[in-house]
Amino acid sequence: MKRLSALLLLCACASDACAQSTPGYLPLFDKGMVCVGLQFGPSRPTSTHGFNKTVSGGIGLDLQSFYYPSDWIAIGVLLDYISFGSKKWESYAVDLGASPSGPGLVEMQSSSKGMAFALLTRLNLLQERSWTPYIVGGIGRHTLSTSASAATQGYTFCDDSGSCGSSKSGGSKGTMLIGGAGVEFFVIRGLSLSGEVRFRQFRIEGGDALGRPSVESLSYLIGITTWFNYKR
Repeated sequence: MKRLSALLLLCACASDACAQSTPGYLPLFDKGMVCVGLQFGPSRPTSTHGFNKTVSGGIGLDLQSFYYPSDWIAIGVLLDYISFGSKKWESYAVDLGASPSGPGLVEMQSSSKGMAFALLTRLNLLQERSWTPYIVGGIGRHTLSTSASAATQGYTFCDDSGSCGSSKSGGSKGTMLIGGAGVEFFVIRGLSLSGEVRFRQFRIEGGDALGRPSVESLSYLIGITTWFNYKR
């Protein structure tokens, strides 16, 4: 009986070792792993400083890489592109510096797009699994451009130098803050898929073309990631 138990235990151990060495075995999120991934999906402006009243939804695109100094925590870098579509809205001419001067509603059309570089930290919420929910946060620098044009005939924008035109645009830069949560799982060895909700805050030094100190967005991202240096 003891010999039979020992034989069964040996077979179980051999079977487990074989499973971990086969190409189809899904690795875990382990210390020392490195990954490079692409995330993309729709982005929506929030109501902060009226951002959702002046632009419509667009698309977010992220290229990011992580290194795992431990099973739980990863540190990484991000190259980020985000674009918001144009939207028509109304504002008072005196608020926009439009001419001819004087009160009156002006129909406007504006859009925004930007790029950013950021440092990220990610925390996995499960261990010893081939999938995990996670939270991510980061900080970086961005450039954001906003353009606006007057759809109401006869109105133009004038800058401080006295130059006037039918549109107003400007580039800005500042700090970008990132926060998000998602779920990631391996589909085959070395390849994973993820779904994430990501918040971005663009803090604007000196204000954008419409005088806003910051704008915010929510993105709903699908990601595909390639993994290297996994141990099991």
